[in-house]
Amino acid sequence: MGALFVWLLLAGLLLWTAYRFLRMRGAAHAQEHLMAALISGLEEAVLTADSEGRVTAMNGAAEHLTGWSQAEARGRNLGSVAVVRQAETRPAVSDPIQPVFRDGTLVEWLEPMVLIARDGIERPVAGRAVPLRRGAGRSVGALLVLRDLTERKRTERLLALHGAIARELAGRCSADLVGPTLLNLICQAFGWPVGLFWRVDGEFGMLRCAHSWIGPGGRADALGAAIRTIALPSGVGLAGRVWANGKPLWLRDAELEGDVPQAGPDCRMAIGVPITVGTDVVGVLEFMGRDARRPDGDLLAAMASIGRHVGLFLQHQHLEGQFLQAQKTEVVGRVAGSVAHDVNNLLTVIRGYSEQIMGRAVGDDRLARDLTEIGLACERASELVQRLLSFGRPQTPVLRIMDLNEAVREIEGLLRSLLVGESVKLALRLGLDAGPIEADRAQVEQLLMNLAINARDAMPEGGDLVVQTAAVHVAAQDVSAPRAVPPGDYVALSVTDTGQGMDERTKAHIFEPFFTTKAPGKGTGLGLTTVSHIVQQSRGAIEVISEVGQGTTFRIYWPRAAGVWGRAPSPSASAVA
Repeated sequence: MGALFVWLLLAGLLLWTAYRFLRMRGAAHAQEHLMAALISGLEEAVLTADSEGRVTAMNGAAEHLTGWSQAEARGRNLGSVAVVRQAETRPAVSDPIQPVFRDGTLVEWLEPMVLIARDGIERPVAGRAVPLRRGAGRSVGALLVLRDLTERKRTERLLALHGAIARELAGRCSADLVGPTLLNLICQAFGWPVGLFWRVDGEFGMLRCAHSWIGPGGRADALGAAIRTIALPSGVGLAGRVWANGKPLWLRDAELEGDVPQAGPDCRMAIGVPITVGTDVVGVLEFMGRDARRPDGDLLAAMASIGRHVGLFLQHQHLEGQFLQAQKTEVVGRVAGSVAHDVNNLLTVIRGYSEQIMGRAVGDDRLARDLTEIGLACERASELVQRLLSFGRPQTPVLRIMDLNEAVREIEGLLRSLLVGESVKLALRLGLDAGPIEADRAQVEQLLMNLAINARDAMPEGGDLVVQTAAVHVAAQDVSAPRAVPPGDYVALSVTDTGQGMDERTKAHIFEPFFTTKAPGKGTGLGLTTVSHIVQQSRGAIEVISEVGQGTTFRIYWPRAAGVWGRAPSPSASAVA
């Protein structure tokens, strides 16, 4: 019996021990599962390693950050999975687990670090490693925690970039000045080798590169020269596509597209964002990255925001230009009002003396002709004063249904007198189908005189001046028609010279008051301003076609009128026009 009791006691003790072991093991497994669940839900990347520094486990954030799956990484050396470098000097960080085993204390990286993922992408990180102990004994492993700082660093960089761009836009007065600096700021911030500022050429319906920033490299000179000669139609190239749809676009690898001329081995990723003024796309910002890269929605949105800021800057410059032009116009009005009375008094004296002399010039036909010309010149001078007053203080023009061809024929003699001795040949090409227009006859004559004088001055060595009229029909889909001319039937007046021509910068300013390219004392800068004013008052549109060395054509479009010549248009007709 004694032996049986001992055996029963030993069996019970064994069962109790087994029960306690299984219970403790189950609790340990439950704790491991709980820890695994907690770690898997962390935003930080967490990797565990055994005492030999081999990876034993990693959570989903670590898989995403390193590019290794847990199955692939398990058993590998931690230093080959989590490749950490110092951000500035780039030496490899020693195995982050070894100091933990050696010193048995927590290790934290205070210097900026980058982690190089399996696919070569570098991300800024902060990290720490802590020992894993069994009870109070020695370390049996280590826990490595990495925090991805990409978003924080990008936010800091974008905030700094936006601040720099805001300061640049606030301190500049034109896109020509802000463009190069803007591209430099953005490319330097992101390490991009190429930045382009495309502007819409409304006259030719093309995109042209207004500014470029190209980083140092073997293709810099060749690429810069090539870009300056490129003109992109809508829908062609990255910039053309952004212009066409008005939305930002990201190309993972521009080399595969075939229509991005600046793409190459060192320019693969491409970003394009529109620059809009109101609802119109007026330009495109385009940037190239060295390596192919998947689209980043947040970065693309940030670049689109920069494009909108540039658009607001251009809109502000446009409104400011209009305000300054209005101020110039007001100054002209004040100056004209102050001198008009004195000029008219002088003209009255000249006219009076010429009439007195005319009475004593009986029988002297030559003197009579000269005095008649003096009288006509006085009348024209008086009309010019009135036009200047009208420009400075707008008045309602006297619109009549008139024959444009007839008005051109009647002023032909005066035009030829303006060109006497200038070696300029005048040719009239009047279309028989030109038809009537609604305009102020005196204003039309003034417009034609101003354009003829402008053409004469553009041909100091002589040339040809052609005045042409024609009936023009503008269709809804006519891409060759100026944007300011809506579909309909028009009568066009063209004044073409074979003079020096103008570049794009000059054409942008020719209608501004006081703007002139003539030598001091040779021009007032009001001739073409008056032309633009007259065209606006008669509800017309003006087109300027010019290239340096290729001459200039001014083409004015008036809506074709319906009615009896010489009569004022009916209110309904005026409203429709």
